[in-house]
Amino acid sequence: MRKVTEKNLEVLYELLKGFEVALMTTVSREGLLLSRPMMAQEPIPDADLWFVTSLDTEKVRDIEVDPRLNLGYYRDSDKAWVSVSGKGRIERDSTRIKEMWKESWRIWFPEGPDDPDLVLIKVEVEHVIYWKPEAGKISVLFSLAKAYVTGQPPELDPPRSMDMRPQGKGEAHR
Repeated sequence: MRKVTEKNLEVLYELLKGFEVALMTTVSREGLLLSRPMMAQEPIPDADLWFVTSLDTEKVRDIEVDPRLNLGYYRDSDKAWVSVSGKGRIERDSTRIKEMWKESWRIWFPEGPDDPDLVLIKVEVEHVIYWKPEAGKISVLFSLAKAYVTGQPPELDPPRSMDMRPQGKGEAHR
């Protein structure tokens, strides 16, 4: 079974701190790209990333036919963003669901952890592209304001990427 290095996962988890919602994009049976907001969850063993959802949803049907997906994160406070490409798998293990159960989920799953509609989406991360302000928020705002006044493109750090697959180096690079 494919496992990314612990170091790469630590880097990814650090990047995702402060992002509350991911925009999950799947490929529909018609070949369309469909996105929907999903609440970010705390990391757990045996999954790079994971989400909670209802069994009877289009995203579950999409993933069962074509597991490729993308998770887009954006944080307005500093304009940071992360794009995660990977493969999803639907997890119906009732023991795992009971271990992970959070009372706040009862809003969507009134029967609690035994709700037959409750499933997990496990995401195996393959590639990450991200941008965060290395010089700080004030520097980014200054660069954007300068670009507006001068008509020149802003001078910002380029996005970075991380290949999370075993054959990839797994190191952040520009």
